[in-house]
Amino acid sequence: MGNTASQHRSLRQAAETLNIKPSTLSRRIREIEHRLGAVLFERTNGGTRPTFEGQEFLETARRIIEEADSLATRL
Repeated sequence: MGNTASQHRSLRQAAETLNIKPSTLSRRIREIEHRLGAVLFERTNGGTRPTFEGQEFLETARRIIEEADSLATRL
């Protein structure tokens, strides 16, 4: 999710890529932000971009996904 939103700079475009409604993606991101107690994305009229905390979250999430994929392949 985060990877897609950060790649597209637009929640609408990211939602299209994920084949979900923009409101669903926005709601899911807000839920994650609420759970973490941090703002992960800066939302402006010009688009959406990760905050410093959001960038750290995305980098860690990517590593976790890569490690899980690697583990699944090894098993």
